[in-house]
Amino acid sequence: MRAVKKRVKYVVRAVRLCLAVTSIVCGFLRDYKCMMEAAVGLALSFIPSILSLTAKITLPWVIELMYALFLFSANLLGSCLGFYELIPTWDVMLHMTSGVMIAMLSLTFLNGAVRDRTIRDWKPFMLAMFMMTFVMACGTLWEFFEFFMDSVFGYGMQKQTILPGGILDIGLIDTMGDEMCSFFAGLIYATLTFTRAKKGKYEKLESLIIKKQGG
Repeated sequence: MRAVKKRVKYVVRAVRLCLAVTSIVCGFLRDYKCMMEAAVGLALSFIPSILSLTAKITLPWVIELMYALFLFSANLLGSCLGFYELIPTWDVMLHMTSGVMIAMLSLTFLNGAVRDRTIRDWKPFMLAMFMMTFVMACGTLWEFFEFFMDSVFGYGMQKQTILPGGILDIGLIDTMGDEMCSFFAGLIYATLTFTRAKKGKYEKLESLIIKKQGG
């Protein structure tokens, strides 16, 4: 396990290096949008490390790896290299991935929601329902953020679509598509969680819970 965590650290550092180099190169090329996207991704990549130091927590290596690769795929490949336009399903893939990550994180919230009560003390159905609700709530908050950025700064996060008949959709299809990605990602992982909990196989679920260092 220690060897796996060490390899994850190398991946995280490689992602940070790629984002830093991209931001610098884009700055020289005066592509300031790409420069900011890469810089934001770089800054966000340090959040797990900052939380580990300040809150004294240990982040599961699976979540840490997925988070780093998500930033690489979204900020560098998606925004800077144009994968959102080159690959139509790129945005769907990222929303599904983020939905799975949020589902994993929901276990930590539920594990500490009630004092002296762990995920083993919740009924499998309630465990799955909380996970679904948590994923959908986070997905909706993200859509609020996209709407705010588009309305205030004209960022264009909610993509426009030309409907049959030449009617312009100003973002509803993109928003609903993102919400459906959140739903299906939550449903898939909630079903998997329900199955494991029903069989009493909590070890894998517990390995995804963020814990206090030394706990």
